[in-house]
Amino acid sequence: MTKTSRLPYIFLFFLVALIFVPQLLTLSASFKEISEMYSNPLRIIPENPTLEPWVRLFSEQPVMKWLFNSIFIALIGTAINLVICSLGGYAFARLKFKGKEALFRLVIMTLMLPLAVYIVPLYIVMDKLSILNTYWAVAIPVSESIFGVFLLTQFFKNIPGEMEEAALIDGCNRFQTFLYIFLPMAKSSLFTLAIFSFVWKWNMFLWALIALNKVDLYPLILGLSLSVGQYETDKNVLMAGAILIAIPVLIIYFVFQKYIIGGEATSGLK
Repeated sequence: MTKTSRLPYIFLFFLVALIFVPQLLTLSASFKEISEMYSNPLRIIPENPTLEPWVRLFSEQPVMKWLFNSIFIALIGTAINLVICSLGGYAFARLKFKGKEALFRLVIMTLMLPLAVYIVPLYIVMDKLSILNTYWAVAIPVSESIFGVFLLTQFFKNIPGEMEEAALIDGCNRFQTFLYIFLPMAKSSLFTLAIFSFVWKWNMFLWALIALNKVDLYPLILGLSLSVGQYETDKNVLMAGAILIAIPVLIIYFVFQKYIIGGEATSGLK
């Protein structure tokens, strides 16, 4: 292997180190006492490991309630997003109606709009629906749907028209064709979108901060963020909270990563 060919591997090594070393240090700090966190030299493996930061985290805050809130909001929001994106993607890819291309471009253009642009109208809508300070206020707004619509539109466009025509000839209507032909073939794309949607909902902070003012309804990331002042001097407790926020996302990724890198859905189109 030449020096030039090693460069990509060296770059990837430093990139991985840049991402994972802070995570490793955070995990290590969550099992250390305060005095050991600032020891010199810095130790990755704690000399005197302790569970006190974790015990304090769960005993002094309603962390389990916040964890349930986050999981519930993320699951409901992901389900809503999958329904919206799959139906929207099918409509843009396979249906013919006047102004479709212009409408599709307009929808995609909204990807450039940050949440701050439409957060006030969104708040007004949620208020008119009388669902502020509920789980639904955080779960229903799915700004990430635009990405999902684009993703599934491009996938559905690549499905041969003969398959759709055969289903219609066999007696399926449009919805049955979508449900029994297109959705099973899009399994890999749907899993990928589900993972992204779950992560987006799990990490939602700004909108949750605005839509909720009841502590019992806070998602985990919001509850722990607002507890920072209480643990200003107890950095090890904050580190335990940061690791707790990251654990579910890591589990989901490692369980479903094959759907991100796999091509199961497209393999049947060759």
